[in-house]
Amino acid sequence: MALAQNAGLIDLADDRLTVTTTGAWISKAEVAEVPFTAFTSKKNALQTMGRLVVRRIPELNKTKRTARQDPLFDLFRYHAFFTTVDRDRFDTVVSDQVHRKHAIIEQINAELKNGALAHMPSGVFNANAAWVALAAITHDLLRAAAGLIGAGMSKVRAQTLRTRIISIPARIAHRARKLILHLPTKRPWATEFSRLWQSVLGPPRTVSA
Repeated sequence: MALAQNAGLIDLADDRLTVTTTGAWISKAEVAEVPFTAFTSKKNALQTMGRLVVRRIPELNKTKRTARQDPLFDLFRYHAFFTTVDRDRFDTVVSDQVHRKHAIIEQINAELKNGALAHMPSGVFNANAAWVALAAITHDLLRAAAGLIGAGMSKVRAQTLRTRIISIPARIAHRARKLILHLPTKRPWATEFSRLWQSVLGPPRTVSA
């Protein structure tokens, strides 16, 4: 709980969740659906019957909430998607959960394609296997590094992380049998780089018995 408090997770949970008398957490998000026919401008044979699922969550961006006069109604952010999955298989809530998990997977695929998988496919099977292994290792290391940095850097794209933290310009000097890394003095992300450096190469943290 102390770690969650330090990371700001408690405040985030308070903004997005409510706690019932039984101690269960309930999301403030709301999901609804209506029958929907897609491609109505096409021929009848091309039209598709399905479900239009809409998810809304309270607008928490203070800038948007206070940009104009006080609204008459609560502000929400909406996200809709169309599905042909039968309701007997996935109800409204489950359909929304599956859809959001799919979005997470697509984000990971985009990260991998922006990295080592950009070199695929190759005509050599072993080369493809090597690039896949490198892609998985690189992805895990980048997400671990982002987690160690924390704060706003914990959810940035891999390309952003490489630009701001990994590909940092520096000069290596050798003095008194020690390697000295000279870094830019006015780099905007110096604090984040220092936090990662201390987490990886610093002395282990003292744990009280």
